[in-house]
Parts: sequence; C-alpha cells; structure tokens
Amino acid sequence: MLYRYGITKADKIVVQTRKQQHLLQTEFGQASKVIPMPCQGVDSLHYNRATNRRNGDPLKVLWIGRFANQKRLEWLLDLAAICPEVQFNVLGGANTETNYSSMLKFRAESLSNVTLHGRVKHSEISKFYQTSDILCCTSTHEGFPNVFLEAWSLGIPIVTTFDPDDVVKTYGIGIVASNVDELKCGIFSLSKIELWEQASMAAKKYFEQFHRVESSMKLFSEEIRELMDEKPKVQ
Repeated sequence: MLYRYGITKADKIVVQTRKQQHLLQTEFGQASKVIPMPCQGVDSLHYNRATNRRNGDPLKVLWIGRFANQKRLEWLLDLAAICPEVQFNVLGGANTETNYSSMLKFRAESLSNVTLHGRVKHSEISKFYQTSDILCCTSTHEGFPNVFLEAWSLGIPIVTTFDPDDVVKTYGIGIVASNVDELKCGIFSLSKIELWEQASMAAKKYFEQFHRVESSMKLFSEEIRELMDEKPKVQ
C-alpha cells in the first residue's frame, strides 16, 4: 500500500531500465525517466587478469548471489561440471536454510573446481573481482544488479542469462545465454584472450560513459532542477 501511495503521489519517478519504465506505465499509469544508476566502482589499479592469463593463470569465473530459485545456482554447478579446467568462486548463501540450499551446498562441495566462500562483506568483495576474468549471472530475472556495474568498472565482462535493456548484447560487454550449453559457449569464447580484451575494453567504456558517479549524478541534478523550476514558489 505504501509503495502504491508513494508512486501515485511522487512528483517525479526515476527508474533504472526501460522495462521498469514500461511496468510503471502499464500497472500504475505513471510516467518515469530512465537514468543509469551511479556506481562508485572498484579500484582497478591492480587488475591485471589479461597479463596473468598470458602467464598461465587458469580462467576464473565469479558468481555472486543468494541461494534462491530465482538465482539458479544449479546452472552454474552444471557449468562447472562440464568445464573442469575453469575455476568457479561462489559468494553468497541462503537467507533461510532449505532443502534446496542444502542441496546446492552439497553439490558444490563435490566439485573440485568450485569454491564456496559464503556471505562476504561488501568491503571485502573487491579482492574477488580483482582475481576474476568473468562474472556469471544465472538468474531468471533481476533489476539492474550492482554486481554488473562493479564488474564492468574493472573491465570484467559477463556471461549472463539476464540482460537488462539488452545492454550486454548492444554494447558487447559480455555474452547472453539462455541455457547451460550457451553459458559454456560464452565462457569458452571469453577464454580467448583477444575476445576477452575486446569485451573488457567495451565493459569499462560502457561503465565510464553511463554509470560513473559524475556522469549519472549530472542527470539526476538536471531532473531535480527541472522539478524545482516546475513547482510553484511559496509566497
């Protein structure tokens, strides 16, 4: 009820994606403005994965999320089972332990190329990005995940089953998949240094252009200024 009240009484609504914009219009009859969300990003000073890979370091894939049906961690575990040469680091856990989450942990622990790190403080996640080549998302749906933005700030491409507003496909900042076999193909493609470097450069360029704090907050400031100009001045 509070959500509906807030939406219908707001003077201006900002959303992250065109899909959210469409849902607001169709469900509530409310117009909104799409503005890329700002993100501080991750310190890229010591990110040298291309060099490390050329020196023989194995491909490392990062997965971050809750152990929930929507996130489909089992797809990543299927992927790990058919890609034994790739290392997979899993960050996260279940909000509440269930048979499903217990099954995921049991299965993950049986795979030698999967490491479960459990819940990790946000301040400590940076070190996992620093040692990853690819971020993998296996979700059925998302909003616009911060982990995407943090990965792109370093130039880490993603292999994902969810593509917000088709930005991954449009800007070449990773590979979109719809099943485990396509995830495998995406991982294999980005295991090639030249293709990885192209996607990495595109990811960083996309982040700098749309999501760096300075770029995004300028758009927010313009919206607020426009709103203030529209509001009648109190006498």
